Amino acid sequence: MKRIAIVHGLNSLVGAARGVHVTGARGVHVTATSYQRFSSESEEIIVGGHDVTYSEHDEVTNRAMTVNLLPMWRGQRKQGTRYGSSILLAKIRELTRGELAVNFIADKTLNSSLRDDNFMQRMREVKDRVRVGGDDMIVNLGGDHAIPMMTVPGMLAKYPDLRVIWIDAHADINSTETSPSGNYHGMPVYYLSNASGEAPHKLNLDNFAYVGVRETDEGEDVLLDKYKVRNYTKQEIEDRGIGNVVEELISRLDLQNHPVHISFDIDALDPTLAPSTGTRVPKGLSVGDVVTIFQGVRETGNLVSCDIVEFNPLIGDEKDVETTIRSIVPVLKALL
Repeated sequence: MKRIAIVHGLNSLVGAARGVHVTGARGVHVTATSYQRFSSESEEIIVGGHDVTYSEHDEVTNRAMTVNLLPMWRGQRKQGTRYGSSILLAKIRELTRGELAVNFIADKTLNSSLRDDNFMQRMREVKDRVRVGGDDMIVNLGGDHAIPMMTVPGMLAKYPDLRVIWIDAHADINSTETSPSGNYHGMPVYYLSNASGEAPHKLNLDNFAYVGVRETDEGEDVLLDKYKVRNYTKQEIEDRGIGNVVEELISRLDLQNHPVHISFDIDALDPTLAPSTGTRVPKGLSVGDVVTIFQGVRETGNLVSCDIVEFNPLIGDEKDVETTIRSIVPVLKALL
């Protein structure tokens, strides 16, 4: 592993992503060109966040955590998602004030020469580089929502009885044959699960549930009906209360007795709360909804890993980016 850069602060990283030459809190100069060099050539990056000023009352913790940094963008067509992971890592670094085990999978490894005809093969190759070992909480920072094709298989190999909660505006259960867009970030559930056939280290959809899905395609509807996959909608949450929904979710998947992975796409949130993401859908979840899910699952003692994906700091203006980060921070704190 090579440690090649210390970049201080979200403001520096957002500026770099937008092509602005900025100086970090300790005089580290960051540009889009230098960020790309970090992304392309390095295997590990340490990021600090000491110039972030909008969260003065953040709690500090030293909880053991391994972060897989996955600047994936080829699962869709908006390159800005490659910058989101480092910005979120900067925030985690600020919250913990301690050392983290960070596994940075290089931009070129994930995205270079990636095409539709070699996408799945690349995911299979890279998944073995995603860290899943030890007793640390595993946090996977994307990048787009294709990253579970790399993050979930290893957890299933480690925990064959793994339960998965998918917090998203979309079902992500298309195949290459059914997807209207052809974007792989809309396909991970299909290729990870028994919907695409039985094989070792595949997820049984009986051990899976959605929260917040509100936009599906015709081919997805067929599979959701076939496998009777549960989706807890925003309307149900409003009608029953998020606490009751989480209690049922824990019971339904028997989360008290099995390890759990949560995959959180920030477009699950209402667009007013997360404007800096690429596929916004109205009438989404609140920050409180998502935090309650994470807290409830964590309290079982069985939350072993999670994904946080689809933050794109190149979408919207500075206010939009700050609004989006403010919405993600309580989720990060729930993990810590």
